[in-house]
Amino acid sequence: MGCKITKLRGWFGETFFSNRTKSLEFIFDNLIGDKTDPIESNLVGAQTQAELDFAERLGQYVIENYLKQALPNIRIGEETLQRLHYLMFGYVYKWAGQYRTEDLVVGQHESPTLDWEKVPTAIRVFFKKFSNPLLRDAHQSQTHLEEALLELHIKLAWIHPFKDGNGRVIRLMLNLFALEWGYQINWSFDFGKKRRRYHYAVRRAVHTSNLHYLRLIIRQSLVQCS
Repeated sequence: MGCKITKLRGWFGETFFSNRTKSLEFIFDNLIGDKTDPIESNLVGAQTQAELDFAERLGQYVIENYLKQALPNIRIGEETLQRLHYLMFGYVYKWAGQYRTEDLVVGQHESPTLDWEKVPTAIRVFFKKFSNPLLRDAHQSQTHLEEALLELHIKLAWIHPFKDGNGRVIRLMLNLFALEWGYQINWSFDFGKKRRRYHYAVRRAVHTSNLHYLRLIIRQSLVQCS
């Protein structure tokens, strides 16, 4: 497998994570944000949405360290899904890695997700079905891999297992799955029009069964490892 996890170098480095809460509080004292809007209760003392967004993004470094130790022995399944979510958000939210306990409507288009009571069963049933036959067939060709990635994305987006952070964990799961077969996915829509197009494609696939747009994005983003 030619793909590698490249080290991400940040100014906070390992020292930051050895005392992350204190470091975050120091950083937040120097950030500007609107403290009038309510934000999610958190473990790091964030008082504005800007601070909370910043804290969430730092989870990528925890994930990076985990992947370097765990790859290539990561199994795509429920346990990995929950572990990745916990590693990404565990220092920010108490509920990280735990399935949601409330119903959610996603985005501005009043798009409902699966009833929260059904989430645990739906996740177990999905991964059991996903492993047979899509998981087995993915190695046959890039087209088979694309269809497996599409199915993985659509079903997890519909189930929407966590209170927040679902999209980031789903995209990470897709990349780990692609890595098993010698590919990686370059998600290049951090800002602006590309990100809106991606969200539109996911909504169309999940709520109208129109798979064209999301399939196209996956196909264009999938790159074979050198």
